Amino acid sequence: NKLPDRAAFDENLKLLLDASDEHCHPSGLLLIQVDKSEQLATRYGYTSLALLQQKIAAVIVKAVRDSDLVCRLEDDRFAVLMPAVSPLAGARIAETIRTAVREHTYRLDDVGSAILVTASFGY
Repeated sequence: NKLPDRAAFDENLKLLLDASDEHCHPSGLLLIQVDKSEQLATRYGYTSLALLQQKIAAVIVKAVRDSDLVCRLEDDRFAVLMPAVSPLAGARIAETIRTAVREHTYRLDDVGSAILVTASFGY
């Protein structure tokens, strides 16, 4: 599943901000960066790193609301645009996503050992 890219993020961020202004509804933005991507690439290879990043993306997509938009800003960076969400509700959604990413067991294949993947979040 291919996520919207940086250009789509930029355009949708503008639309989100315009809609928030027009309707006086707060919105949220969550930024996610996979930690230590270079070390993961050195240890497992770039192909495996890309697979791990796809798995992280899938976990994020599964954890958001239907109205939220997950975008891939760079290989190891994601953004979640959250329209019409209060600061408190947005923080709860961000925490749900963080917990989902943290608690997911990442493997390169069905029988391989688990790989520790961490990420940094900013809401």
